[in-house]
Amino acid sequence: QHLARAMDDTFGDDGSGSEDDEKESEAPSFYEKDCILFVIDARQAMLAEPAPGEPPPLTQALRAVAATMRKRVLAGDGDQVGVMLFGTREKSAPEGLQSFDHTFVLLPMAEPHAAVIEKMQNVAAGDLSEFGHMEEGGEPLVIESVLWQISMLFAHAKPKPGARKRVFFLTNDDAPCEGGDAQKRAAQRAADLGDARIWLEPLFFAPPGRAFNLGEGSFWREALARSREKASQHKDSAGAAPVDGDSVAEAAGALSIPIDVATCVCADASKLEARLERAQHRRRSYATLAFRLGDVSAQTLSLKMVTVLKPFRPPTKQQLTAESNEEVRRISCTYDADHGTSVGRDELMKALDFGGSQQVFEPFEVASGKVAESLYGKDEPPLVLLGFRTTEAL
Repeated sequence: QHLARAMDDTFGDDGSGSEDDEKESEAPSFYEKDCILFVIDARQAMLAEPAPGEPPPLTQALRAVAATMRKRVLAGDGDQVGVMLFGTREKSAPEGLQSFDHTFVLLPMAEPHAAVIEKMQNVAAGDLSEFGHMEEGGEPLVIESVLWQISMLFAHAKPKPGARKRVFFLTNDDAPCEGGDAQKRAAQRAADLGDARIWLEPLFFAPPGRAFNLGEGSFWREALARSREKASQHKDSAGAAPVDGDSVAEAAGALSIPIDVATCVCADASKLEARLERAQHRRRSYATLAFRLGDVSAQTLSLKMVTVLKPFRPPTKQQLTAESNEEVRRISCTYDADHGTSVGRDELMKALDFGGSQQVFEPFEVASGKVAESLYGKDEPPLVLLGFRTTEAL
């Protein structure tokens, strides 16, 4: 073990690695990317003040999304984030995608940056002229088209392998379509999102003067259950299983998944931001164990092991040119001291003080893990099992 540790220390870093090598070594194995789409209701009903002096739900939603994107930029996560509005007067979609009436893609899914945050802050401050609100009493909103637009945006964004695909739905409309065939089609579209490993996160606001309806037979109850039923079938895939403590349930593959008002409805702006903060905290399940209380005949429970922490590293200092403000990239090269010729990385040997002499190893031996084989010989194992000790001695 001491030899293995010494070899790891010796060959792990000799101080001459490139910047790319350092970045690769810093990336934790459990890290995964997020691909998030905020879907915000922009109809007139979202402009009603919930209480005197309080900002309307639309303003709360836009501010919370802007704050969330700002934190992601500062953290340097490199996730893809987008914002789509529905119930708008205008319609818009990224180039090459079909646009639907009363849906407006404010920000296509991409890594957020300063200009994007500034745009979100301006919209949150009341600059709504770009998209406007759909007229009340006019043609109704087709929620099926909203869900269809969501699936098209994720397909267009091409999330990175292993990314969690999630939709944060912010609205105060608990009945976007009133039963019948329209509700069935919309619920089926929600199920298609779950089948595509897209997880729906409800962030609802209470309608003015009453509670948000998530009772039996309501639209959102059926849509969320259908979507999570499909998503639970892919719970071993990235982004399919619930990932935050406020998630409604560990999807069990049944329509009886509980949908609780307390975990879906945000009472005020502080609750909304806190919920967003918790919902975006990465919890990746990396093992499932059978946990038994008592003897073999006792009931066995499924215990999930998750990672809840992500190492934080402050951003590195960037040097920029004064003329063009472009990043200065460093290029390092190794030269032979005797001849002045350039030496490639594959020509550099590594050595270990072993048995009183320096043992030299080719780069391919280090990369392929054949160091122990070179030291001990091909037929001699580097680790030998000496025996066992009784349980009482442990």
